[in-house]
Amino acid sequence: MVEVHFLSKHETRQEYQKSPYLQTISSKELDIRKNKHARRTNVRVDLMQFYYNSTLDFTYEEKEHIEPILKQALFRLENHFPGVNQYLLFENKLRIGKVEGSLDWHFPYTLNMTIILSEKVINQDTLERTLIHEMIHLHQKTQPHFYEEIYTNSFGFEKINPEKVIITSDYENNLITNPDALRREWAIQLYDGLYLPAIVYINKQHHDCLFRLKKSSNPGYYISDEVPSVAKSRKDYLEMIQNCNQQVDHPNEIIACIITSNIFKNMVI
Repeated sequence: MVEVHFLSKHETRQEYQKSPYLQTISSKELDIRKNKHARRTNVRVDLMQFYYNSTLDFTYEEKEHIEPILKQALFRLENHFPGVNQYLLFENKLRIGKVEGSLDWHFPYTLNMTIILSEKVINQDTLERTLIHEMIHLHQKTQPHFYEEIYTNSFGFEKINPEKVIITSDYENNLITNPDALRREWAIQLYDGLYLPAIVYINKQHHDCLFRLKKSSNPGYYISDEVPSVAKSRKDYLEMIQNCNQQVDHPNEIIACIITSNIFKNMVI
């Protein structure tokens, strides 16, 4: 039986300190997050401190609520994907941290080998689906080559160097970092060009978009100077990713959504 470790707020804070997540956020994105949280400065250290102070302890009632749902999620994932559970553990335990509901728009995600849940997510009816989705992200971290073959051979993505992508449209200022997909390193060839999927935040909403990439005169570099298209409006893109209709900003998210959907589609009631 898998042991669940509910992190204390101090332990969860340490996960943020060890993770590259907050260091990956660009200076332009800091402004989005500053305004979202009504911060008075966009200095990175101030935002990092805000995250550290947003970690919480689990209550006894929350632990009693989460643990059986989590163990059921582990059972379903192992039944669908034999052998996967051994890769999800850190020091033989499955680790869960808790943060305030306002953090990261209350989205669940993983830091290092820990699943991070907001107060709001804990009480949602979809908690089991959420946990399976996040456990797949943990598996991605331990078996990257397994997933990279799927992204290349099944979806048609190709790996690029994100440091050699220059976005010159105003939408660069609206890019959002996904902690489960820190590097925007996967592009996909559609009928009219090469595209980079990403998340943008406009008018207080997140949008999965596709940035068209053009080869730069500087060898190995790409430039995107056009308004991005809405990812789910591109039929050719959806067909390439097996008609995933959930999170489509990165192959990490696409495959996690597909596996989770398949688990519940094939679930015997």
